[in-house]
Amino acid sequence: MRKMPNLHWKYNEENVIHNFMSYLNETYSEHYTNDENDLQVFDVWKARGTMTDTAIDTAVKYLVRYGRKNGHDLQDLYKAMHYIVLAIGNDENWEEDMDNRVTAWNESVKKSENRITNIPSLATKVANDALDVYNKAVHRAEESDSNKLEKYEELRDNKLKFEMKGP
Repeated sequence: MRKMPNLHWKYNEENVIHNFMSYLNETYSEHYTNDENDLQVFDVWKARGTMTDTAIDTAVKYLVRYGRKNGHDLQDLYKAMHYIVLAIGNDENWEEDMDNRVTAWNESVKKSENRITNIPSLATKVANDALDVYNKAVHRAEESDSNKLEKYEELRDNKLKFEMKGP
């Protein structure tokens, strides 16, 4: 963490920022997360592209609540500050995030294009396989018919031979 510059702030800002940092350090592990503590609600907001708006709306909630619930609870102001910091941080990284989203989108489009490009060759393969199955079935039927015809002719010939010889 960077050391605060030695400024002479008139309204106790340095102390407020120091207390805010202490608040963050003490409460950060209390954020809603999954079982492995690696995914926070903030990550979901960010992934959905709603981080800035949701953080600002939540900050407003805590600002409005200050003085109404639990009196003048500084926790509400620190929470509001945290959400404002999240909104600022998200907007400062907006361009980089958009670049990452565009890159991910382009990769997704490329994969889809590859799948679409492969459809004709896949359709041709399926059609050729179906044609092979059909041709084999026709060949088997023809062989079967041919065998039946041969057997019929053999029986007929034997009958004719038997009739010619007589009893």
